[in-house]
Amino acid sequence: MIDTSQTNELRPVQHLRQVMAICPTLSDLVNTAMNIREEMPDSEWPRWCFIPEDVWNTMCHTVHLDTRVSNEIMTIGTWRYGQGIYTFEPELLEALAESEINDKLPVEFFYRLPEWCIYIPTPGLKYCDLNLYGFYAHLSFALLGDRQVPILRIATDTPRGLGREFFPLAPRTMADVIDFIMEYSDPNADASIEGAKEWIKELVPLLSILLYICADYPEIDHSRIPGVSPSSKTAVKIKGKYKLFPASSPTIWQVGKQIAETLRKTRAGGGGKPGHQKRPHLRRGHWHGYWTGPRTGERTLTAKWLPPRIVAANTEDEDNAPEIDE
Repeated sequence: MIDTSQTNELRPVQHLRQVMAICPTLSDLVNTAMNIREEMPDSEWPRWCFIPEDVWNTMCHTVHLDTRVSNEIMTIGTWRYGQGIYTFEPELLEALAESEINDKLPVEFFYRLPEWCIYIPTPGLKYCDLNLYGFYAHLSFALLGDRQVPILRIATDTPRGLGREFFPLAPRTMADVIDFIMEYSDPNADASIEGAKEWIKELVPLLSILLYICADYPEIDHSRIPGVSPSSKTAVKIKGKYKLFPASSPTIWQVGKQIAETLRKTRAGGGGKPGHQKRPHLRRGHWHGYWTGPRTGERTLTAKWLPPRIVAANTEDEDNAPEIDE
């Protein structure tokens, strides 16, 4: 387990330093994997996947590492090649964490992660009643049952260390996820639909935060260089061999400055009208999928976050409540 209690470094930097101490040959392992990847068909190693989980496990076994640290090496080893830290404005982070996700929203939006792996600090949030310092998110290919399936891997950063959560991307919509989990649960495990629902309930705030990153026009700004956008590094061919070079240092991405300012103004301007018995209230945000394009031509599905808005106390004012411009 990674110990982060003795330093003021950024937590992902602490994690990386300790993983490199555990696995100093990480660069060689990753470069070997990159060369294997070039020979594999997309069906076995999709381009959106950095390194499949079975490959990570094999690499850890090759260098005689305990399987208990393979999750940390897989997560931090993937994050090392971008080192993006996505810092949300507090008002936006809170609003997203409290937002609902429509059951019909397709899970395919999570394929839009801007880097191989990202870290999101989450001050003030909890996960399973534990303080959540932040979490990592990356796409992977994992063996569930007898088949390889795409998953969104989430590593929660809590006082207990890095957690190991996954969200399957094989189902078509959010509503299908529970059925998929039950179908592929270990038959010897004490799994139940209610247990799966509780697990999803814990994950929804993190998924909602990630959806903002994966939406069509997220407000993401480089902390030092205006106009720069995040992207995934790719391997380069040098003397006949593919090599992937890690990022030299973390990059801080600032998320949601303008929309957070609008949220602050919205929450501060909730005065009631004369004659109202109740003050207007703030309706929490929610996610929906919207089809864009001509009805008779090619259409595109877009994930859109409807931010919190002031809703008047009576129903006739509710539809005219001001919404935040995105």
